[in-house]
Amino acid sequence: MRKSLTYKITVIELMIAIGLLSFFRPPIFEKYSITNLLFNLMLVASFTYVSLFSFASIKIQKNRGKFTFLSIAFYTIMCYSTIWNGASLTRMLMYVGIGILTVLFVNHIARYELDFTCAFVRKMFLIFLIINILSMVFFTGGITTTGRSMAPVWFLGQSTRFAYFYVPCVLLCFIEDVKVYGKIQKRTIIPYCICVITLIIKWAVGATLAMLLFIPFFFFNRIKKIFNNIVYFVIQVVGFFGLTFFSVQEYFAVLIENYLHKDMTLSSRTLIWRYAIEAIESSPWWGCGIFDNTAMQNMLGFVHCHNHLLQVMLTTGYIGFVIFLLMICVVYLLLAREKDFFPAKVIAFAVFVMGIMLLVDTIDGVRNYYLFVLAFGANIGAIRRTMEGYKA
Repeated sequence: MRKSLTYKITVIELMIAIGLLSFFRPPIFEKYSITNLLFNLMLVASFTYVSLFSFASIKIQKNRGKFTFLSIAFYTIMCYSTIWNGASLTRMLMYVGIGILTVLFVNHIARYELDFTCAFVRKMFLIFLIINILSMVFFTGGITTTGRSMAPVWFLGQSTRFAYFYVPCVLLCFIEDVKVYGKIQKRTIIPYCICVITLIIKWAVGATLAMLLFIPFFFFNRIKKIFNNIVYFVIQVVGFFGLTFFSVQEYFAVLIENYLHKDMTLSSRTLIWRYAIEAIESSPWWGCGIFDNTAMQNMLGFVHCHNHLLQVMLTTGYIGFVIFLLMICVVYLLLAREKDFFPAKVIAFAVFVMGIMLLVDTIDGVRNYYLFVLAFGANIGAIRRTMEGYKA
């Protein structure tokens, strides 16, 4: 009897696919209110459905529960500061609701649907990457532009933000390769190289340098004194305070101006940081909450801080900032416990790479790719059990 080639997708797999597609949706669709609303509704509905399956499993794995409860505490502070300061309740509900749902969604897919998730993300990643390249070829000045800055926007958004889509997708491709074949395959290396080339062509300096860091990692990750989770965390924290509060970039003026072709304000970022620090001083412990774009423009001269940790401090104050650092620290510690497991090393390095990029940029509050990667790291125990129980 001839074997059927049909594949029956379950309801939960369908909802996961809708959730991933909505979460990783091309930013070009955010330019249009109808498509943006549609994707947000699909995101909330699918994440809510899938997250219902994760509540029972929080108690099963205590360590993963620590990250989940810290994330809930962080978003609780965000709620309080927004209400206290009379900021944007609508935006706050969106950020907080989808933020918590993202953690619960990842808790489920990392534990129960890793195979389907990795396979779906790989297909989606390759299709989106091809369409993005075509949009860059046929629309050299962008399909459209952003608001005030008039920066070109392609299928995957601004070139400076391509990497936020690339990193989690490449990470899941790496995990699938190791799970099935035991090592990274050409089917992932080639798309990774294409990603780097697109960033170089558009001269997205920070994103290019961050993505290129994966190359020495794969060759020298056994050098524990360098590729170490403690080192990653220290670099992120020291880098944040050094850049934001002590202007260490001034010591690298020759490199920045002559080779990276940037000015010493880092494209006006240092000015935005100064305004943000002044705003934090008005409500240092609880933060200022979530404001809409108009209020942020009036406060900073831009819609965000161009520095994710500074954005966290502005939004949730010192208390929320410490909780967020604890979330990162917990993930690094959980990954360090699995240091003999290669995917744990890759996830830790992905957390570090995104952290480096976010020293000069801010991630989207709704589609928080950094939170997505952190939540995957928090589930490393479940991921290891799934992968080691897998037989090709």
